[in-house]
Amino acid sequence: MLDKDRVFQLFLLFADLEEGSALRYRPFCDGAAALLSRKAKPGMREEDLERLYTAAAGCAYCDWLDVTGGASAAEEIRVGDITVKNSSGGGKTGTAELRGHFQALVTDLLEPPFVFGQVAPLGKSL
Repeated sequence: MLDKDRVFQLFLLFADLEEGSALRYRPFCDGAAALLSRKAKPGMREEDLERLYTAAAGCAYCDWLDVTGGASAAEEIRVGDITVKNSSGGGKTGTAELRGHFQALVTDLLEPPFVFGQVAPLGKSL
């Protein structure tokens, strides 16, 4: 459902990277696009798809921040209207909060209810 190239282009904007130097992070975008495409409710409107694209690129961006340590060094992370201040000095905390914003953006569009980055215990659902 989600165009992986479009997710990658949004990721480039979020991360402020050039396409050539960011190709090694493309799997983050492809994975997020595939995951949200599988979890999306049927019958999406265009504005719902825009939210899914933003959330997929945002999830990939958070993965990139975790891998590169970008959130650890940053005092704040800003994507569009969302700003997360890194007051604790722990990058993962700021990234988790930012990931939560992206999750909240699309929670009503996913089935069953889905939480980014969490795995349900065996035999249970989140």
